[in-house]
Amino acid sequence: KWNDNAYGSITWMILGMHMLHIIVLGVEDIYLLIWTFAKGIDDKHAVDLTVTATYWYWIVGMWVLLFPLIYLTPRLL
Repeated sequence: KWNDNAYGSITWMILGMHMLHIIVLGVEDIYLLIWTFAKGIDDKHAVDLTVTATYWYWIVGMWVLLFPLIYLTPRLL
């Protein structure tokens, strides 16, 4: 449970923040997709799409590093 110990609280806080982050970025991606289909792509929005795609790769890379740290290390200790 989230309130059993500090590890549970930290884990649920990280998961909650991650879920909020995914929701916000998902809404932004949907907005960019609608904008692109409705009005076409210009230089400014092309940069926005590139930055968003690069950011998603960065998030995946961070979770590749964070998963062992958060979920596997406590089981080994």
